[in-house]
Amino acid sequence: MADILRDEGYFFEALRLSYARLGNKCKYYDAGDELIAIDIAVQIRTLVYDTEKSVSLLSRVNKKESDFFDSSTEHSGGVNNILITGDFCNNIVIADDNREFCLVRKWFHDGKVKYIPLGNNHERFRKKPFDAWWKQAICRFPLGDEKIQYELTRMDLITIVANKDGGAHFDKMVSSKFVHYKRTDILGLTINGRCIETENVPLYPTIRQIASEMLQTLGSIISQL
Repeated sequence: MADILRDEGYFFEALRLSYARLGNKCKYYDAGDELIAIDIAVQIRTLVYDTEKSVSLLSRVNKKESDFFDSSTEHSGGVNNILITGDFCNNIVIADDNREFCLVRKWFHDGKVKYIPLGNNHERFRKKPFDAWWKQAICRFPLGDEKIQYELTRMDLITIVANKDGGAHFDKMVSSKFVHYKRTDILGLTINGRCIETENVPLYPTIRQIASEMLQTLGSIISQL
C-alpha cells in the first residue's frame, strides 16, 4: 500500500499529546523515579532536535522560532545555591566555586547532599530564541586537576542521553566531560574536612529542569494554536 501524507493538523495534535506525555513523565520523576529522566531526554530530543535525516516536531508545526523559557540562575557556584536543612553542620567549604550548575540546587539535609531541580519559580523564567536557549552553557566545571573550565549545554545533555547513554542505545565512546557530570564528587564539597559525595548526580535533575522549561514553552505555544 502507498504511504499517506500527514497534514498539519496531525502534527498539531501530536504536539498536544507530547505536551501531556512530557508532563506525565515529570510527575513520575517527582514521585521518585529519577531514571525516567532518560525518557524525558528522548522526548525533548524529538520535540526540538533537527538533523539532516530527521525533523523535530516543533519544526513540523513551524514553531521552532518561538521563544523558549530559560530558568537558569546567573551564577550557582559556591554556597549560594545550597539549601541547608535538618542538622546544621559547621565548616562547610566549597573546594572550587568556579563550578556552576545553573539548573539545579544542592540540598543539604541531615549530613547528606542531593541535587534537585530549581523548580517552577515562574518569576525567574526568561524568554530566549531557540538557539540561544539550546546552546547556552548550563554547567561549568574543571576536569580533575585541570584549570580549564569545561561547559555543557542543554543540547549536549539532551542529545548525549537520548542518543548515546540509554535513550536509543549505549555508545562505546562518549564525551569525557559528560562522564564527569555523572560523578557524585563533582561538587567539590567538604564538611568538617571530609570530602562529601552526593546521593545522586546532577545530570538527571538538570534534565528534569529542562523539562520544566519545555513544558512552559509548549504550554505557551499550544495556548496560541
